[in-house]
Formats: sequence, structure tokens, C-alpha cells
Amino acid sequence: MPLMVMLLAVFIDPVKADTFTLSLTTGDDYPPFTDRKLAQGGMATTLVLNAFEKSG
Repeated sequence: MPLMVMLLAVFIDPVKADTFTLSLTTGDDYPPFTDRKLAQGGMATTLVLNAFEKSG
């Protein structure tokens, strides 16, 4: 068992979080889901923005 633990320690790298930029696009003129004229861009836009904000 100790040998297996040592082997795993050698071959397993620590998890590294990389940052990246994610760009999302939506269609326009689909009220109430997406539309530039709606508050915060519409329900779908608000939902996505809130989800990303809460996830960090």
C-alpha cells in the first residue's frame, strides 16, 4: 500500500485552475428572453449573468 501511494504521488499533478475569457452572444429581438431594449438585456441574459457572478 505505501508503494502505491508513493507512485500516485509521483504521477499525479496538483490541479491548477487556468483563467480564460468566455464570450457569449445572443440574438436580439426575442422578448422577454433577450432584447437590448429590456432591463438588463432580458430574462435569459440576466439569468446567465447571475449564474456567472455566483460561480465566481
